[in-house]
Amino acid sequence: MKKQTKTSLKNKADSLFSQYIRMKYSDWRGNAKCYTCGKQAPWKELQNGHFIKRSNLSVRWDEDNCRVQCAGCNVFQNGNYHEYTFRLLDEIGEEGLLALKKKGQQIKQWGMKDLENLIAEIKQKIESLTRG
Repeated sequence: MKKQTKTSLKNKADSLFSQYIRMKYSDWRGNAKCYTCGKQAPWKELQNGHFIKRSNLSVRWDEDNCRVQCAGCNVFQNGNYHEYTFRLLDEIGEEGLLALKKKGQQIKQWGMKDLENLIAEIKQKIESLTRG
């Protein structure tokens, strides 16, 4: 078995968390809707978009920070930030948005054990969606 590195664990957490977010917001047929433009597609064809960019490790795997997005919004429109902001503000309110932004300003270091625990937690969430 190949030795795990911090980078490989982050990549695994990214992949699983993306799957979880896209599944969480999908319907019983496996379709989800882009948070910012409304495009509908199977969740496997969509992406996990971040309000506060994923380079910020304090909110990279935070459910409040992430929603389903199409590649057009997430990649080609750089997250369609204006629409994302309006929708998130409507959904979680000004207080929630300010709390998320404050959390996003924190510096978070993830150790190997932290990442392993995060991966296990995400796997449990995915499992609960597939059972539910």
